[in-house]
Amino acid sequence: MKLDKLAFWLIDLAERKRSCWANWLVRKDWVKKQVETGWLTPNRLTFVRFGLSLMLIGFFLSQLWNGSRMDFLYRTRFFIFLTLLIAAATDALDGPMAREYAGLIGSADALKGVNLDRHADKLLTLPILAAYFPLFDLWTKILVSFTIGGDILATLLAILAKKMVRPIASNRLGKAKMALLCFALFFLVLGFPQTLKPFQFTLVASSTLGLASLASNVRIFIRRMSARKELNAGSRADAA
Repeated sequence: MKLDKLAFWLIDLAERKRSCWANWLVRKDWVKKQVETGWLTPNRLTFVRFGLSLMLIGFFLSQLWNGSRMDFLYRTRFFIFLTLLIAAATDALDGPMAREYAGLIGSADALKGVNLDRHADKLLTLPILAAYFPLFDLWTKILVSFTIGGDILATLLAILAKKMVRPIASNRLGKAKMALLCFALFFLVLGFPQTLKPFQFTLVASSTLGLASLASNVRIFIRRMSARKELNAGSRADAA
């Protein structure tokens, strides 16, 4: 129980620190002007992350297609790191921007952003893990497979919830999981194989939070499905 309280305290502290600088930045006058003109929106930040992710995928595939050895990951590590850093910054800013300018953005765009953000996160992290996968030892491959499997299950649950009930917003556990996963990828990209141990440790912590987030979303989904069934049963009883 004490460990649970410590974990949630650390998550809360990290979230407050991240929100502090993100909120400070999105409240800048020049940011507000761009949002008011419609040039800068949270969804556009998310689309930037989509674009960067697709660029990384194309880069990895082109290197493999041209027969490059796997050491290209080391030779281009600063390019991969910079791309990941910019993408992580857009992930940190789109949520605070959506909350700060909710009146200017509209509920429809905000709801669309909830779904886009979740998929953009997966598209960013999974290709990098897949690119390094052949270089990992067995234990690390198991950890990475567990992480990828959890992300796939979370994505399937989000799609199912959107179709059957209503979208499930990302929770704090999921946001903390994504932040830790980005740190794990920073370790991986900048210093593999010397940074393998920090990568493994951070990945275990990220996967644990991801599992807790998935369990929480499953409970929400079941609760909403039960409420929907009760509502439908009541409607049929009234009609009879």
